[in-house]
Amino acid sequence: MNAGLLWVALPLAAAGAVGAWPKAPTRRKRWAAAGVAGLLALAAVGLPIGRPLPLLGYRWTWTLQAEWHVLGRAFALDATARPWLAALWAWAALWALLAAEARLAPDFPAWSLALPAGLTLALAAGDFLPAVLLLALNLVGLVFLWTPTVHRPRGVGVMRFLTAAVAGLPLLLLALTRLPGLETAPPQTPEVHYTGLLLGLGLALWAGVFPFHIVYPLLGQETYPYRLGFGGWLTHVALVLAVLHWAPSVAWLRDNPALYASLRTLGLGTIALAGGLLLVQRDLGRVVGYVMWLSTGWSWLALAQGLENGATAFLTLAWPRALLWLGWTWAVSVLGLPDARFAAPHLAGRGRAAPWIAAVAVLGLGAWAPWPGLGLGGLLTATALPTALAPWEWLLLAVAFAGPTWAAVRWARILYLAPHEPTPNLPESPRERAWVVVVLAAWVAVAFLPGLWYAWAAAARGWLP
Repeated sequence: MNAGLLWVALPLAAAGAVGAWPKAPTRRKRWAAAGVAGLLALAAVGLPIGRPLPLLGYRWTWTLQAEWHVLGRAFALDATARPWLAALWAWAALWALLAAEARLAPDFPAWSLALPAGLTLALAAGDFLPAVLLLALNLVGLVFLWTPTVHRPRGVGVMRFLTAAVAGLPLLLLALTRLPGLETAPPQTPEVHYTGLLLGLGLALWAGVFPFHIVYPLLGQETYPYRLGFGGWLTHVALVLAVLHWAPSVAWLRDNPALYASLRTLGLGTIALAGGLLLVQRDLGRVVGYVMWLSTGWSWLALAQGLENGATAFLTLAWPRALLWLGWTWAVSVLGLPDARFAAPHLAGRGRAAPWIAAVAVLGLGAWAPWPGLGLGGLLTATALPTALAPWEWLLLAVAFAGPTWAAVRWARILYLAPHEPTPNLPESPRERAWVVVVLAAWVAVAFLPGLWYAWAAAARGWLP
């Protein structure tokens, strides 16, 4: 048996079975999806890859092969991939578990298995070309994840996202066709400049780099926040990991101080501009979109440390941000019930009917500032900003701190203090309050156990060259 059958074929088959389960509600399907994802996470922790596993006192042995082939292409998941495999599937299990309380349609549990399986296959590709093609397929799949249960038709945000995904693919493929022979070329070579331009533009389209970031607020306004957070963050992590796994083989990406200086400027500009734009949003869905863009800015700051330290910094932030996305988008989604409307007039006074969930939504927004104790704490600045800042960089960072903080204060007033029409607010259930406690406990672990995330990142770093 090979690793692809366990972490790719099995969850895809389970996703098909869960999706085809007739007339089963989300509450039932989520247990099946969470069970499969949890078992896959446990398998990544406990099962050895590439060496025999003794059974019944060494009477039999069972070996999980690291490599397999599909259509002549080699794929591999060796023992070094186990830390991020365990985190990926544990994260998928958590998203599936909270799907019922977020009132998601019964298709979501199947997506909570299918999307991680597709991205696992992309990350297992030995070459960047099949990885790009598989990532493109997953980006197209996000269109169906984000739109099937919304009562509104597909809007301009989803269509612009699909346009960016389709437009970025030929640019990346063209860059990869020009790359052979240029891996060790000097950065000043004209062919390197042209190839790097194509590569950077294609990745910018996929990653939502300015000015292509406009897709995020549109997606936030049109898409259910819980679905947007799940698909957006998972594909962002997969794209960065795929690039980190391939980039060290290219000298002008591995040793390029100008590239890392540009990533630092891009990261600071992204978090400052996104933080400033958060202040003027009157729709909580658009807030989710701008926070998604702000989150990518912290990724660029982490990667600005270089391929060696930047990879560790990015992985250190991966799980804390995943937990923050999970709890925060869940709370925002529940606040918008029963009509999935997130504009300020519809949410005015909603915090009085659901005080605990509204508190999670406000704290989750403020945590992106980030202030100590609110989910990420000082982990972002300690990981992504280890060096001294210039005065203009301090100014950008101050805007990034102030924007989410004042946005959180503003939405706290809207949710708790603003007068509202006598609309049918849904009261909190005991089950939802129990999930609030779980979410807050996870955020406390993020804030006060930074060594745990550093240790996991150091282990996961072994998968990268």
